[in-house]
Amino acid sequence: MPAIPAIAVDVEAQLDTNERLAHLESALVMAGLKPAEAIPLIAPLLNLPASAKYPPVPIPPEQQRRRLLAMLVEWVLSAARAQPSVIVIEDLHWADASTLEVVQLLVEQGPTAPLLLLCTARPEFHPQWPLRAHHTQINLNRLSARNVREMIAQVAARHALASETVNTVIERTGGVPLFVEELTRAVLEAVAPSSQVARYR
Repeated sequence: MPAIPAIAVDVEAQLDTNERLAHLESALVMAGLKPAEAIPLIAPLLNLPASAKYPPVPIPPEQQRRRLLAMLVEWVLSAARAQPSVIVIEDLHWADASTLEVVQLLVEQGPTAPLLLLCTARPEFHPQWPLRAHHTQINLNRLSARNVREMIAQVAARHALASETVNTVIERTGGVPLFVEELTRAVLEAVAPSSQVARYR
């Protein structure tokens, strides 16, 4: 199940239940939503117990799930209309089905809202929604060997790695920036400076 939008509410763990509920009520009202309709659906995501004021909704689970997703989308769009917003979702290829459904609903319902939805994914990911006029897809190529060398130099900072080490990093990372950074840092941490540091040849 997707998480509560970051713009939504500051519900801190150290607050008691009533204080957390008050924060949630305030955030919903500010977004133009009715707490009586939203809280029974959203409270379980925040581990807020059911109460006499906001009892559980007596509807089938699938209907409750759909109503919850619609409520989250309405919350995001309402908040964006009050203040332009940016939502960044990384690694969409690992997202669960409900999260993808929320993204699709935002894509379909949010073209006129002041909302920038920025998602990243691996090339093999294919969105389940068609691209539209207000969508832009940017395909990033892998880094060239020259780019990887420059990145290694930046990550290594004052340590100049031996040519053999640099070539190994280039070969094993395949031009993927995250892998270049992680492998370079691993080399710096795993190999003693005296054996790994050298001038580029």
